[in-house]
Amino acid sequence: MENSVRPNTNGYLANLLRWFAIHPPSVETMAAVKAISEKSSASNAMSGGCLIAFGSVFFLAGIIALYFTLIRPLYQITQAQSWVPHPAEITATRIDEDHDDDGTTYRPEIDFHYELDGQAFDSKQWSFSIWSGSRSWAESVLQRYPVGTKQTCYYNPNAPEEAVLDRSIHWFDAGGLFTLIFVIVGAGIMIAGYQMLRSDSKKRKSEADAKAARESAQRLRPTSSLASTDPWLSRDPQPGRLAPDTFAGAGLVAATDD
Repeated sequence: MENSVRPNTNGYLANLLRWFAIHPPSVETMAAVKAISEKSSASNAMSGGCLIAFGSVFFLAGIIALYFTLIRPLYQITQAQSWVPHPAEITATRIDEDHDDDGTTYRPEIDFHYELDGQAFDSKQWSFSIWSGSRSWAESVLQRYPVGTKQTCYYNPNAPEEAVLDRSIHWFDAGGLFTLIFVIVGAGIMIAGYQMLRSDSKKRKSEADAKAARESAQRLRPTSSLASTDPWLSRDPQPGRLAPDTFAGAGLVAATDD
């Protein structure tokens, strides 16, 4: 097995490097590679921008939903804690239906009347919550406020026309927390798009720095005209021997010295 033939990988590598040195890439090939690189970079930038735009839609939708389903009702409930209690009369009740792709939900509606300093007010704001539920839940709410009964409402002393029957926080008010999913997902998509744009920007800067370094090196390299006029910079096709121009120059100097 010691006489077995094995490929000379070092020789292959040397021949390959020698071939590339003799046959450098053509201008057309380099232009094609540059176009592909620029197209890939532009594609990454476009993808990052699309991700930011797509994520911003989710993020803004989540923020708006979070405001109307959780932040705004909690703020109103907090403000109503300082409102003044006052007698009111229930004038009408009903159940409104909300239809969507998930089915039908029901929301209780209660109208009540109250008088303050000889001025009459009517309100339909029984609660600050905007949620709806099952029909049995809506009926259970209406059972607490029969028509014609006297109830206690809470009015805003700074705006007496604002009043509410129930200013407490209910368990279903926490449903607004589900809208945080849109906020989190949208923020994640936007961050991913920003990182993609940032990576593309770093890549462009690196390529620009490399190009500037190559151009600087080319400016510092000796020109061919200098090598052709100076005999000591002339190329010798046979290593180890001086160029013919060198001997001619040496003979000329010797003749001049004689």
